[in-house]
Amino acid sequence: MKKSDLIAMIYDAFDDVPYPGDDNIACPKHELQHLVGYHWQDLPLELLYERWNALSFLTFEGLHHFLPVFLIGFIRDEDQLDDIFFYTPIWFAPPKFHPYGGLHGFKKRVWMFNKPQKKAIHAFLTYFIERCLSDEWIEESGVDFDALSRAEVFWNLLCGGQYEQAMLYANSIWGE
Repeated sequence: MKKSDLIAMIYDAFDDVPYPGDDNIACPKHELQHLVGYHWQDLPLELLYERWNALSFLTFEGLHHFLPVFLIGFIRDEDQLDDIFFYTPIWFAPPKFHPYGGLHGFKKRVWMFNKPQKKAIHAFLTYFIERCLSDEWIEESGVDFDALSRAEVFWNLLCGGQYEQAMLYANSIWGE
């Protein structure tokens, strides 16, 4: 998929996600004050370059609203947001242990997205994996390839219409 097509897909999928409210963006609230009042489509990418780790502070609603600008920002200028490599597998892979709410938090993150949003995330992950495996990125990416592999399997099942298998897979990773 061309970059421009992937960006358009993300825009279309997340276009109507409501702003979460000034008090429901991040936890703790003071961490991401620079996001207050911005709709994701209006957020200057320069703010992301300064606070690439913002994903770890976003509430579920904040993540739902601001995720597209992180994905699009990475696609447009991956050198500026290369640290997103650390968070992508963590946010989209079934967890093995407790980060970010464990299995319950993972499921809540996944199920807050509608079908077009899930497909856009899946397309981004496919793009992301291709970038990670390219010759120039493989050595310096710092990606958790185990988590990335779990993300790939889960999202392939989920977006392939195999909901029950995706959930069984996530549960098996967690050990349930």
